[in-house]
Amino acid sequence: MSFSKYLMSNYLQFLIIDVNNIPGNLHNVLDTNYNQLIVILDGDCENATSLLNEKTDKKYFYETYHWLVTTRAKYITFSQLEKVKLNINADINVAVFHSEANVTVYDVYNPASEHGGELKADMLGEYTVGSGYVRRYSENKYWHRKNMTGVKFKSAIVHVQANGKW
Repeated sequence: MSFSKYLMSNYLQFLIIDVNNIPGNLHNVLDTNYNQLIVILDGDCENATSLLNEKTDKKYFYETYHWLVTTRAKYITFSQLEKVKLNINADINVAVFHSEANVTVYDVYNPASEHGGELKADMLGEYTVGSGYVRRYSENKYWHRKNMTGVKFKSAIVHVQANGKW
């Protein structure tokens, strides 16, 4: 069974939109009242980078929007995602198709893209025809994202003296 058929066999429904022919703009499609919206993007499409960088906003890369980027060229897709403004709560997976029968899925995020963070890609699991999808870990995604080394935080401290004067 192919990866897409495997996803559909788990009762996932899909709406396919050609990003080159969206009536209005992409914001009209993404700004809906869904509790969860899954966006599947062909990472090998020549317009994928412009879609991620120009037509989307950081507000579309958090828990409400789950992104699945499919690709056959892992390193090209990761270099495209390095330019996107992502945060620690981004919900993006990259499915690298080695073949229809072998797919590796990565969790992609940036601890703080606007504050010196680096793009991270952790292997989530792998799909093969023989075993189906096998997850690498089952903990909460934030447990694996807890290492914030290298991120610069802005902070302020207010100290009030005991007598209430500054």
